[in-house]
Amino acid sequence: MASRLVTTTPHRRRGQITLPKLDNERTSIFDLLENPIGELLTSFQTLQTNFEQMREINDSLTDFNLAFGGFVQGLQLNAVCINFPEAPNEESFKLPEYEAQLANLESIVAPSEPEVAEVPTEPVIAMDVDVSEKPVSRNQEKPTARVMVKKAPVFPLKRILDSLPDRYREQNHRKNIEAILKLLRKSSDGVYLQDIIKFTDTPKNWCNIYLNMLCNEKHLEKISKKGLLYRLDPVKYPPLKSSK
Repeated sequence: MASRLVTTTPHRRRGQITLPKLDNERTSIFDLLENPIGELLTSFQTLQTNFEQMREINDSLTDFNLAFGGFVQGLQLNAVCINFPEAPNEESFKLPEYEAQLANLESIVAPSEPEVAEVPTEPVIAMDVDVSEKPVSRNQEKPTARVMVKKAPVFPLKRILDSLPDRYREQNHRKNIEAILKLLRKSSDGVYLQDIIKFTDTPKNWCNIYLNMLCNEKHLEKISKKGLLYRLDPVKYPPLKSSK
């Protein structure tokens, strides 16, 4: 015959149970089973409490799986529906070289605002005039030489800042926008968004707000070229000629 399997509770120390002798006059068999049945009832109540707690844990895990599954599905839909030009690509690995070039450009001392060269008036040449000569008529007058001086392009930084909306004329916003415009003025090819954030030390969210506002005001151009590239409008603000 197979041996009978006896299970024990692991949290309770098993010991020898000695039943008192049955006294036929005062004690019955039900009185002897009262304490063991009470302990069995307590054990079943504890087991029920544990199962209820496990059910609560299972419900919480189910809610979390549903919520996290919706979040992941939202990310997938967002990736399909929205173009993300700032996603890492092969050109992202060339950023250190580009940043080194931009750092060299930053190390060059920026020249001060070019002064407007004054156009001289017509030169007056002193000549010895002979009274005996006949006066020259107007039609026979020789044209006087005019000295034409080409004006250097002037970047109207102050005029741009004064034309901004009122909320961006405050000192903190004005200082950040001025730094962005000066950086873009130095590079005629444009500057990427991450480099503008880095070299102007402007928070990313405010930098996006400033750049979008300047694009709406027709001061900047936004180009999607392996990332977001910003540059000054070349028609309004001709680029500076690089010195050889």
